[in-house]
Amino acid sequence: MCFTYHETVETSHLLLSILIWTHVMPPSSILTKAMGLLDLVAASPIPLNLGEIADMSGLPKSSAHRLLVLLRDANALGYNPDLQCYSPGSRLMRWGVQTQQQSNFVTLASPHMKSLCRNTGMRTALSILDEDAVLFVHTVETGAPFRLAPRIGQHSPLHASAAGKLFLADMDDAELTALLARYEFEQCTEFTITDAQALMDELNKVRQLGYAACAREELRQTCGLAVPIMNVEGTTIAALSLWNVGEADLLDDLKLHLKVLKSASSDIQTSLGHIAKAEL
Repeated sequence: MCFTYHETVETSHLLLSILIWTHVMPPSSILTKAMGLLDLVAASPIPLNLGEIADMSGLPKSSAHRLLVLLRDANALGYNPDLQCYSPGSRLMRWGVQTQQQSNFVTLASPHMKSLCRNTGMRTALSILDEDAVLFVHTVETGAPFRLAPRIGQHSPLHASAAGKLFLADMDDAELTALLARYEFEQCTEFTITDAQALMDELNKVRQLGYAACAREELRQTCGLAVPIMNVEGTTIAALSLWNVGEADLLDDLKLHLKVLKSASSDIQTSLGHIAKAEL
């Protein structure tokens, strides 16, 4: 998978195209029908023609055809004009491969995260960049309940989270400038950075230190640290975070575990087949 997961955006564009296609059916009905067609074609051992797809889906041929054209144009389905049949397209197959890779990634990272949680008594999280936000793909809790703890599939703002700052710091100048030009700085707490220049100063510190910190910038009760997980090219593909709920000195307590946090990241990289650099 491409761990920046721009496929999430591609999915949104595809579904938006389906919604724009017609206002006759309720949106939920349109999406359900489109996903149903993808399911049918993906599950079939052989390519299917329009008539077969219409019969199997129960849709009128005209409705099935319009949806199939949109799915084909988005490369979610492939079309053989000679056989007049549909089969899984390049995008659909890429999603499948990337989903499997994500599953493998989490499976490899999970034992290291559990060990990190156990050794530090802190919560851990694994996240990726999802367009203009942080997306959590795995979390490990200490057992102490916290209602606002991040859940798998939940997003956090880039400017107000340690992982988000890490992803921003990894961007080149052109990419970062373009993102900040469209970015909305939500004021989450009184400690949130809401100024582009102040954020740039913070990102320069992240680049120098090799890790990012967040002190009550998203939630007043929490602080966190994040270190990168890199691929063999040295590009940040995910962030490993250590965070907790606590008193005023919480960030200092977290920094005491920075070495073991970096070690866990290095272990995950090694599990992915990347021999980490010594400084990690």
